[in-house]
Amino acid sequence: MTFDTRPHTFTQTPAAPESLFPVVLVVTAVLFNAVLAVVNGSVMSLSSKHIIISEILIVGLAQYYALVHFNRKMLPWFFFITVVGMFTVLRMLLTGEVEVKYFRDLLLVQTFIVLGLATPQRRVIQTFFIITAIVIAGIIFEAGSIKSFSDFFEIKQYYINTRGLVSDDFTAKGSKLYISSLRPEARYLPFFGLHRLSSIFLESVSLGNFVILLTCFTLAFWPRLSARARVLMVLATLLSLFASDGRLALFGSFIVLATAMVSRFLPRNISLFILPLVMLFAVLIVQAGDFYSGRDNFSGRLAYTIELFMDMDFMDWLGLSDRMIDHSADSGIIYLIITHSVVIITIWWVLMVTELKETSAAQRHYKNGISLYLALTMLVSFSFISIKTAAPLWLAYGSLAAAASRQEREEGF
Repeated sequence: MTFDTRPHTFTQTPAAPESLFPVVLVVTAVLFNAVLAVVNGSVMSLSSKHIIISEILIVGLAQYYALVHFNRKMLPWFFFITVVGMFTVLRMLLTGEVEVKYFRDLLLVQTFIVLGLATPQRRVIQTFFIITAIVIAGIIFEAGSIKSFSDFFEIKQYYINTRGLVSDDFTAKGSKLYISSLRPEARYLPFFGLHRLSSIFLESVSLGNFVILLTCFTLAFWPRLSARARVLMVLATLLSLFASDGRLALFGSFIVLATAMVSRFLPRNISLFILPLVMLFAVLIVQAGDFYSGRDNFSGRLAYTIELFMDMDFMDWLGLSDRMIDHSADSGIIYLIITHSVVIITIWWVLMVTELKETSAAQRHYKNGISLYLALTMLVSFSFISIKTAAPLWLAYGSLAAAASRQEREEGF
C-alpha cells in the first residue's frame, strides 16, 4: 500500500498575508514555558500568574492578527467561541465557581484556527521546521548531559512554583526533572539507558504528543516537502518517539499512518465517527481485557475513563456540576464534557470535521490524523489542550481549511 502523494494545489485565500508574525507567535507559544523555566531557575521566582499573562498576550496578539486579516471562514469559529463564552458564564452562575480556565481550553483551539486561516501554507511549513529543529536540539542537549539540562531548566522547581505541585508529587527523588520522567516500570522503547526525555516541552507527555502531530503534519504536507526535508522529518519523528518513550505516541502514529494508507477508500467526513468509535472500542477492550483502574499506565487510565463514564449523571453530561472535576485529570474526554457539556463538545467536533473540506489528500490526511490523535489522547489525559502542542496543531488546521475554501471556489463547489 502506498500513500496518495500526487501533487496537489495548495492555494490560499487572497487575504492571507506573507507575514512572519504567525510563525513567531506559534514558536513563542511552544517555547515560552521553557524560557520561563530558565528565568525561574536563574533570575527570579515565578508563579502561575506569569503563565497566565504569557498566554493572554499570545492569544490576544493572535486574535488581533486574525481580525486584521479577517475572512469569512473565520465566522463559524468566532460564533463557536461566543457560544462557549456564554456557556462558561452560565456554568459559573449555576455552580458558583469562577473558573476561566475551562473557557481558555477551547479558546486556544479557536484562536490558532483563525490565525491559521490567515497564514499561508509555506509559513506553516516554516513553523514546523523551526519547532522541530529546536525540539531535536533539546533532545540532544538532554541526552548529552542530563545534569546540565536539569540545572539549566530547573523543571521540578518551575512546576512547583507555577503549577502548585509539591516535592512529594515527583517520583524521581533527587532529580530536577518532571514527574513522569521516570516510570515505575522500565522504559518501553530503549534509548541509551536514559530516562524519558522531554526536550523543550519540559515533560515527556507533550513530546510524545508532538510525535503524533509531526506524523500528521508530514503526511499532509508530504507533496510540498523536498526529498531532503522528507528524510529529516521522518528521522526527527523517530528520534522524538524513542526519546519520549511514548507508548501512545507509537500506537497513535501507527494508527495515523495506517489510516492514511487506506484514506482514499474511506467515505468523506469519516472523522465524524472517529471519537465515538474510539470510545466504543475503549469500552470493549476494557471489558475483554479485564482492565482495572488504579495503575498509572495505559490500561489503567483507559479503565479509569470508562469507570468515570459509568459514574456520570445528568448534570455532569450537561457540564453543570463540579462533582467530578478533581477526578478527571487523567481523562480528557470526561474533563471536556463536565466542563463544557456534551452539547458543546459535539458542536466543536462536528465543526472541526465539516470546516476542513476534503478537496485534497493533504486535507483528508490531516483531518483524519488529528481526529485520531485527539480521540486517543482524550482517553488517557487532557494534555492535548496544552498550548505547546495545540498552537501548531490548530495553525496547520486553519491554513489547510483556508486552502480548501479557495479550492472550492475555483472548482465550483
